[in-house]
Amino acid sequence: MVELPLHESQCTGAPLDSAHRIYLGVSLIVLGTVGVAANGWLVRGSLTSPLLTMKTHLLMLNLAITCLGRGLLAGFPFAGSSTLAGRWLFGKECCQFFAFLLQFFGMSQVAAITILAVERAVVARHSETFLSMQQYVTGILLCWISAAVWATPPLLGWGRYGCDPTAMSCSLEWSPNTDFSSSVYNICLLTLGGALSATIMCVSVWCAVSSEGKRSLQSAGTDIDCPSQRVLTKTVGVLVPGLCLMWLPQTLLIFWVVTGTPLPTALAIIAAVSSEASAVVPILACLACDKNMRKALFGILGTSTSSTGKQDNFLGDDAI
Repeated sequence: MVELPLHESQCTGAPLDSAHRIYLGVSLIVLGTVGVAANGWLVRGSLTSPLLTMKTHLLMLNLAITCLGRGLLAGFPFAGSSTLAGRWLFGKECCQFFAFLLQFFGMSQVAAITILAVERAVVARHSETFLSMQQYVTGILLCWISAAVWATPPLLGWGRYGCDPTAMSCSLEWSPNTDFSSSVYNICLLTLGGALSATIMCVSVWCAVSSEGKRSLQSAGTDIDCPSQRVLTKTVGVLVPGLCLMWLPQTLLIFWVVTGTPLPTALAIIAAVSSEASAVVPILACLACDKNMRKALFGILGTSTSSTGKQDNFLGDDAI
């Protein structure tokens, strides 16, 4: 069992033994590197391949960017090296900034997948033409704005950034001994940013999947590309439960920390590893379910694809 670290100006006195630190540090570095490479691959494919021309692919691109940003700026380069060293290596100010970026990109991921799930539900019940390009761009902007809104209060005294339960990295503190303002922020984050978002994701995906058959019948004889829409819905239907499953250990860790009881070493390690590994879920879902995505991604590995008409497709509804 791991004793939770006290709030300190710098993270010291890691409660994990050397064997666990090495295992965790190597896992974070390996998974983080794979996640960055995978999302960089997905971003490049989304930007350069003429096969990915549907407006929904903009939302997939947005999700890949959030995963890429988290991996590079709030992931393994800092957490992995500090874990191997057994302490936070980068000082108090960097700890605050790292935790802020971790919260920012984490909430942007939640918002990105929530918007993607809602979009699938709307498209499944109507059609892609029901949503304009302006609405897609607005949704992406709201994703980043909401992430900034959630990540900023701890810098202003509502909530607190500090050492995480392993005392080798930094994150939002969930200690039960926080002040009133921090408790209010943590509760709002759990209920609105966490539980409500997860509920919207799951309900939206269920509505999208259940509506696909009806939409296919209604679109018979029209020029609406039902097979492509079904593939995208299937991709999101795999993506949402996959990410929720990867986020579950971190959620359990938070509730365990709130109780103030000693934290199991296994849970601390699994939560950190699964959180880092979650960045790989989007590309795995795309490769498993989306034939066009597979062609686009594998195509850029061996041959260069023409991007002619790519911007026209993204900027105009007629081409979509």
